[in-house]
Amino acid sequence: MIAINRQQLQKFLPDNESIRVFEDLVRTANEAQVNAGSVSVLSADTVAPSTTLIDSGLSVQVAANSTYRFEFIGVYAAASTGTGSRWVIDGPAFALLGYSSEWSLTATSKTINQLAAYNLPASANASSANTTGNMVKIEGIIKPTANGVLKMRFASSATSDITLKAGSYVRLTRLT
Repeated sequence: MIAINRQQLQKFLPDNESIRVFEDLVRTANEAQVNAGSVSVLSADTVAPSTTLIDSGLSVQVAANSTYRFEFIGVYAAASTGTGSRWVIDGPAFALLGYSSEWSLTATSKTINQLAAYNLPASANASSANTTGNMVKIEGIIKPTANGVLKMRFASSATSDITLKAGSYVRLTRLT
């Protein structure tokens, strides 16, 4: 946030109208900074070795009674194309939550979900399109009723590894 000191501005700007215009520009810049959102990038691979959900390492802080748009985008590897995966989100209590998730199933299809609760779907799909270069995307809108952390979690369909790769990210934009 940029703070404005009117006395300092009077030294550099010729009149009150110029100062008012400058203050309006700073106020607009501050609002844009607040609403621009934040991005968090995964710095190291995260491995899910079993059917138990684990935290992906991708998470963002959310505040009660604000509305947000979120987007988790990941690239992952599977131990084999016969190893499926499960991708979910978890977070604080909410008044509004709606999101979709999708990830690879075969070379020509994907698992697609429309969801309104945490930790869904309850089970993994059966396969992955590739051993490397698979994609997962979870995006939606949330209005939490409590401060907390919105995070992506995942699991393998078996005792074979699913690895979320470094460089995967989450983007959060405050709407209200």
